[in-house]
Amino acid sequence: MIYKKTYSVNEVMEILGLCRRSVIRYIKANKLDAFKVGTQWRIFGESLQSFIDRGRYNGK
Repeated sequence: MIYKKTYSVNEVMEILGLCRRSVIRYIKANKLDAFKVGTQWRIFGESLQSFIDRGRYNGK
């Protein structure tokens, strides 16, 4: 079985230098591919890398 790297909203906040609300907004706008585990979001690493490569945020 192959496992994909995932990040929590808090980790993505730190990586991108964004607030929690912005990260959730990107998830709900389908700009970050994510899924829920209980009440917590998990963002796929590949999606995060693609998001960074596109340069669609005002972070670090």
